[in-house]
Amino acid sequence: MNVEAAVSYIGRFIGIEPAELGTRFESACTTTLVEQEMPNASNGWKRRAVPVKVPNFWYAVHPVTGRRMFYCLSGYGPMILGELHKSNISVTEQDLMPSRLPEPSFDALSAIEWRGNQASVLATMLAYRCGVIVCPTGWGKSFLLAALMLMYPKSTIIFTVPSRDVAREIYDALVKVYVPVDEDDYVGFVGDGHHDPKRVTVAVSHSLKYCDKNAALLVGDECHALVSESFRMILKEFKRAKFIGMTASPTGRSDNGDSLIEAIFGPVIATVDYGEAVTDGNIVPLKVWTFECRKGPDVTGIDRKDLKDRAGLWNNRDRNLLVVDAVNAAFKEYGEDAQILIMVDKTEHAFRLQQLMPDFTVVTGDLDADRAQELQKQGALIPGQRLCTPKDRKRYKKEFSAGKLKRVIATFVWSKGVNFQDLNVLVRADGLGSSIQSTQVPGRLSRLGTNKQKTHGLLIDFIDSFSSDLFGRSMSRLRVYKQHGWKIEKIS
Repeated sequence: MNVEAAVSYIGRFIGIEPAELGTRFESACTTTLVEQEMPNASNGWKRRAVPVKVPNFWYAVHPVTGRRMFYCLSGYGPMILGELHKSNISVTEQDLMPSRLPEPSFDALSAIEWRGNQASVLATMLAYRCGVIVCPTGWGKSFLLAALMLMYPKSTIIFTVPSRDVAREIYDALVKVYVPVDEDDYVGFVGDGHHDPKRVTVAVSHSLKYCDKNAALLVGDECHALVSESFRMILKEFKRAKFIGMTASPTGRSDNGDSLIEAIFGPVIATVDYGEAVTDGNIVPLKVWTFECRKGPDVTGIDRKDLKDRAGLWNNRDRNLLVVDAVNAAFKEYGEDAQILIMVDKTEHAFRLQQLMPDFTVVTGDLDADRAQELQKQGALIPGQRLCTPKDRKRYKKEFSAGKLKRVIATFVWSKGVNFQDLNVLVRADGLGSSIQSTQVPGRLSRLGTNKQKTHGLLIDFIDSFSSDLFGRSMSRLRVYKQHGWKIEKIS
C-alpha cells in the first residue's frame, strides 16, 4: 500500500500526518545537551557534566481535524522532507502561516559589487525556506544583508545578533548603503538603551521582544549563540518570518547547544571556508606562530577552572615572560609601529601582563570597587595601573580602530564586535580550548586593511607542554587552526 504524508507548516513548527511517520524522525529531532551538575555527595563533591536528552518533537491532536499528528520545530523541515522523498513517500504540503516575503526585486542589486561567491550564496538563501550560512569573519555578510534589504523594499526585516557592538557595526554598514523611501523608512535600531524599530531593524538579540513579531524575514547573525531556552522562547513568536542563520562557528558550544541550530534555523545550506574566502579576495590569509611553554605547574586534576588558570596561566611568570618574548619577536618582524592586540580571558591576567609591558593599554569590562580591591590584594593591580572605565573602553576602541592606539591587552570584551582593519598581530595568551573562540578571536585579523594593502595577519599562540591538561587545550586550538588552513610555524 502506498504511504502518503501531509506536512503542515505552522509558524515555528511543522506537523506531519499520519502521526506514525514521526517515529522515524524522533531520534533526528532529539538533541543531547550538556548540563553542569553542582558538587554533591553522590558525585564525590566534584562538578561534572551530565548529558540530558531534549526532544524537540511532540505528538498532539490537530485542533480542527481531530487527527493525531507528529509535530517538531520547523528547522527540521528540510531534513524531514528529504527523508520522506528518499523513501518514495508522496508528500502534500500546506503552509498555514506563510511568510509575508514577496518575490524579490533583483533590479535593486545593480549597484552592489560582488566578490567571489557572495552572489551564489545569496541565491541559495533565496532558494531555501530556511537555513544556515557558514562563513568566516570579514567575508562580507554585510553585503548579503544589504542585498536582502534592497530586494524586499516593502517587507519588515530584522537582523539580530547577540553582541551590541556587532549590532552597531551592522547598523552602521546598512545605513551607508540604504537610501530610504521616506522619513519613516530609515534603518532602525533596538537594544543597548535604544528602541527605534523601523521597516528594517538591527536588533541586539536580548531586545528581540521589542521587535515586530509579524516580520517577514529574520536573519540571526552568530546564530550559534541564539539557541538558549530564553532565545528559543523569543524566536518562536516570529511565526511568519523566514529564518536565516549566519555563523563562523557552527559547532563547539560546551553545552552542545549548537545541536539546536538546525531545529531553529534549519540545516547548513552554504559553507564558505577560510581558504575560499581568501582566494576570492574577501579576507587575508593568516599564519600562526607557536611558542612552547615548558615551565609551570602541572594543574591537571584541579577541578575549579579559575584556580587552574590562575596557577597555570595568569600567575605563571615563565609563561608571561614568554608572551613578552613573542611580542618582541613580532615587533622585530613587523617593526615597532605594528599594531598588536593581546587577548586574555580575565582582567587579572591583563594587568599582570601589563606589569611586564607597561607601554600596553588594558581594555576590560566594568570593574566594581570590591573587585578592584581584590586585585590589589592579589598583587595583580599595582600603583600606576588604571582601571578601564566604560568611557575609556569606548575611546580605546575608536583609537585602536583608527590606528592611533597600537598596543592593547584586552579581555574577551574585544573578542567580537570590533572591526580592526589594520591589525597586524593578535597574541592569544588566554590558553582556552574552545573551538568557537579559536575561530572567533583570530577573526579580528582577517580584514583586508584600510587601503586594501594588507597581505596577511599573524596569530601567535602558545603550546603549554608543562601541564597535560593545558597541553590538551593547546592541541584543541591548533586543530581548529589547521581546519581553517592557516599556516602554522613553530618558533620556539
